[in-house]
Amino acid sequence: MPESASDIAAVLQRLERLEVELAAARAEIARKDQVIAALQQRLFGSKSERLDPAQLSLMFEEALLGKAEPLSDQAGGSEEAPAEARAKRTRRTKAELYPRNLRIEIVGELVPEEVQADPEAFREIDAENHDELEVKRGELYWRRVVRRKFVSVTDRTQPPLMEPAPLPTVPGTLIGAGLAAQIVADKYVDHLPHYRQSARFERCHRAQLSRQTINQWTHAVAAHLTPIGEAIKAELTEAAVLQIDESERSGDRLPSGSPKGERSESNADRLPESRSWPDQDRILLGLPGPGTRDGLLRLAVEPGA
Repeated sequence: MPESASDIAAVLQRLERLEVELAAARAEIARKDQVIAALQQRLFGSKSERLDPAQLSLMFEEALLGKAEPLSDQAGGSEEAPAEARAKRTRRTKAELYPRNLRIEIVGELVPEEVQADPEAFREIDAENHDELEVKRGELYWRRVVRRKFVSVTDRTQPPLMEPAPLPTVPGTLIGAGLAAQIVADKYVDHLPHYRQSARFERCHRAQLSRQTINQWTHAVAAHLTPIGEAIKAELTEAAVLQIDESERSGDRLPSGSPKGERSESNADRLPESRSWPDQDRILLGLPGPGTRDGLLRLAVEPGA
């Protein structure tokens, strides 16, 4: 029985719809193949390749997955990196791991016994070095200025002549600038207490310097450098922001779990109310101390104080 025209039209319409769905399915399969290839390259590919920012889109929205492109060409290009790029990744030699800008002291030369026996029979063509990194122990010594005293030969009634004593480097002490700098640097840079410095002087230099003496010298150096500290303070307080690093005080600790936003106003009432400073001359700062979690230091600095 021949089919009607309506049945043929329905079959053709269904066939057209299936062809469209088939084309869409093939496109989806091709896209997923690209996604799988890109993921395999990321998981099992060379670890030295550069990460393409477009690869990150594979981890997020599904709408972005359709924009992914095959990375086979990019992966191939990374393996053919120029020689200059490969040279930058070369490891340093053992000799390059140590400082080379130091003074070299030659302590000896080794010559084979055969050459020493008959030097005229051999000709030197090269030399190799055996280097060892060494250090010389510092020396503690007295730096002396001799003041000669003279008397008149013809007139014995004249008093002796002698130049006045030079001013000490650090007033009230017997230390020079080098030793003063070492004591202060060991204390505040290398965190070496005075009793350890005293033990090191006795161990390395066989000189007995008590920690009380070293402590007095440190205070004398601080007093001698007070004008420099005042100048630095005057320069810092002229800035709009003053940054201070200081350990916490016992009264500045906040309860654990306090929100960070509360720290900016928690200790405002601790400032002295007797001082009335203009707003532009007042610097209010809150900083946690080093190594502390809840410590808070609030300082009010008046320029010129």
